[in-house]
This record gives sequence, structure tokens and C-alpha cells, in this order.
Amino acid sequence: LLEPFLLPSLTVGLTWYAHKLWEIKDHSPVIDTLIPALSTLLKPASMSSDSAAMHSAVLAIVAEPLEEALTHAQRVHKLRVDITLLLDSLKQHMQKHRHAAASFSELETWSTTPRQGLQSALSNSIHSLILWCIAEASGSTGTSSPPNYTHRLLRNAITLLGAKATLKVLIDEVVAQIDNGNGNEQDVDIVLDIVIAMIVAPNPVFPSRRLSLRDVLRAEFDDVNELSKTDAGRARVIVRLQRRVVNYLFAA
Repeated sequence: LLEPFLLPSLTVGLTWYAHKLWEIKDHSPVIDTLIPALSTLLKPASMSSDSAAMHSAVLAIVAEPLEEALTHAQRVHKLRVDITLLLDSLKQHMQKHRHAAASFSELETWSTTPRQGLQSALSNSIHSLILWCIAEASGSTGTSSPPNYTHRLLRNAITLLGAKATLKVLIDEVVAQIDNGNGNEQDVDIVLDIVIAMIVAPNPVFPSRRLSLRDVLRAEFDDVNELSKTDAGRARVIVRLQRRVVNYLFAA
């Protein structure tokens, strides 16, 4: 499969290996055959420059499913260093293409976030993004890097939790920022801009019958008079969000 004219077939071959890795159980002897074979295919001893370029393109296609399968194998065989080495060799190929679907490792990380899993992961991510943007606007970030935010987190929250629960996380974060002292108008504008960008961001992969964040916000806005009797601060946030969303969509 490492011959130049056979390299395109490596995509199918590595996909087969990924499927086999998912079948591995405790003390499965097949692991002793699969891992050395994979090591040869993933880290060939020598290749021409043309073959190396094609090999890299093939790995970019299969890196994510193969990484997930190897991670499963690593859980079963925790002491095998050779699996860790293969996972390390795949890292450089993991971000060659972008798509809306979250990887297995991302979902695992988000779902195991302390307290409320995916909801907490989304809240923490938005909170970090808001604080960084406020600090950036005030010129106090120095050389700090922006937080590691990905829209896949928001998309998967809508898919798994629903738009209503996801919007609640967004509104909760705006209210919390205002209540915790970031109530000056410039900071509030930044917070609202971030949340509105998430609400109006297109999600073309969602079925048309599924409620979007905009649909839920509009419904919350329709009931805002009733909400204002018990939570005036939250009602004001919903009104400001809805008005800005309408203005944004009108301008677009």
C-alpha cells in the first residue's frame, strides 16, 4: 500500500484498520498484529517527496476516525506505549480540514466537564471568550492568546441539549457578567455582541423543523412581560438581545 500507485488505496486500508481497532477487547491478541502493521503504514521508513505528499493527504482524510479508534484501543490497553506513539504521529494531520461535526475526543472532553457536562463546557467557553474580549478592548491582554473557542461546541449543544437549554446558557452568561460588575456600557456591548453573533450564526446542517436559537429567543421575547414581574434583569437582557438580533438581520 505504500507504493506510489497504491497510496490512494491506503485510505480504504486505514479505514479498515480503524474498524478493527474498535473491536479490540481486553487481552485481545489481534492488537499485537494491528499496531505494528499500522506503525509501518503511518510511519514509513523512507518515501520519495511525491509519495510523502500523497501519504500526508491520505492521512488527513482518515486521521480523525483513526485517532478515535486508537484512543479506544489505548483505553483497553493502557500500558502500550506504541499506541501513544501512533496517536502522536497523527496529531499533525488532525486539523487539515474543517467541518461542523465534533470529534470523539471533543465530545468526551465537553461531556465530562465538571458540574453539568456539555452545558458547563459551553458556559466556561463563552465566559473565557467574553473576559478575553473585554480585556482586549481595554488593552490589558498583553501577549495573551485568545481562548480556544470552536463553533462546534455551540452547534453540538444545540443538537444534544436543544436550542432552549443552549439559549439559557447564553442568557445566563450575559446576566452573570452584568451582575458581577461588568455593567459599564462598553463591556455590556461586547458581551451582547458575542452572544448575538452566536445566535445569528448560520447552521445550515440543522433540519428546518428544529428550533433555532433565534426561534427560542423570539418566543422568550413574546413572554417577556410575564417574566419582568419575577426577574426584571433577565427580561431586560432578553429585550436587548431580541432588538439587536432584529437590527442585525434587517441590516444584513
